[in-house]
Amino acid sequence: MRTSLDETWEEYHERMLRETARFIEWGLAHPEEAIEIPSKPADEGSFPAPVARWFWGVVLAEKTSAAIDRWREILRRRPRGMFFKRRK
Repeated sequence: MRTSLDETWEEYHERMLRETARFIEWGLAHPEEAIEIPSKPADEGSFPAPVARWFWGVVLAEKTSAAIDRWREILRRRPRGMFFKRRK
């Protein structure tokens, strides 16, 4: 059985775009049920602007390299500690 971890980066990217498009279309069709997703500029709070530039550079890069492929694999697996601060 094939899992999402067996996808290539291109397949993963296309699937994420399709899922995002379906969500946006649903939200536009049902604005009364949609939840606003809060946002703030990348250089505010605990997410520095250079980190945001790096993240989007990896995610949106058209040309690939061994380093980009390695980071994409890490991002696909989303290690919990990478994105969330641990509470003590």
